[in-house]
Amino acid sequence: MYEQEANDYVLGVTDTLRVDLCLRANVLTGIRALNSQLADDQQIRIHLADLDSPLPAIHLHLQR
Repeated sequence: MYEQEANDYVLGVTDTLRVDLCLRANVLTGIRALNSQLADDQQIRIHLADLDSPLPAIHLHLQR
């Protein structure tokens, strides 16, 4: 649900981290700092999965 917003933040597209991602702020900010030192094709992107989802749904999400 918030994957695009997380990626926009870690890739430097936006400086705003939505409040719904606040529990992940330290990790996302660390990835953002690392990404600022990497070439575009080397940057880390975020994939979020709902751990309450069934395993097949999580696999499908990660494959996309």
